[in-house]
Amino acid sequence: MSDGQASTGLLPLPASSRRVEPWANGFGQTAVILREPDDGNWRVRISIAQVESDGPFSELQETQRLLVPLDAAMELRFPDGRSQRADRFGVLRFAGAPAPLGVLPEGATRDFNLMLRNGVRGELFARTLVDSMVLPAGAGERAVIEGGGELVLAKLCD
Repeated sequence: MSDGQASTGLLPLPASSRRVEPWANGFGQTAVILREPDDGNWRVRISIAQVESDGPFSELQETQRLLVPLDAAMELRFPDGRSQRADRFGVLRFAGAPAPLGVLPEGATRDFNLMLRNGVRGELFARTLVDSMVLPAGAGERAVIEGGGELVLAKLCD
């Protein structure tokens, strides 16, 4: 790690390190950006999924989920009748169980996912690359930044 990386708390995660994996429910796949630890007992998982049609989310017990639709709006419909909707770059926060149904009112989208377990806390912030963003860092926090046509910042605190 260079001195600049150490002083900023940023560590590059090359795109070549991503792995495409199937969703737990088998209805799609996701590109895993980061998983710690890198096994079934992960505490943090960050990924980007291509969502082509309406369908059920995977049920993930004892998992807090944050999701940002990157291309178009997404609505989540829960078994108890509640719903949440986020436009592009909005943040959806929900428990991993019971799993909602994902609805795409404007068509297919990619979604940026932050999944947390065992007391790990996190936040997501998303902007287009033409916007500016301050990257606040607090003690014990880490940041994962994803850039494409957009910038997504995942702040993590163990």
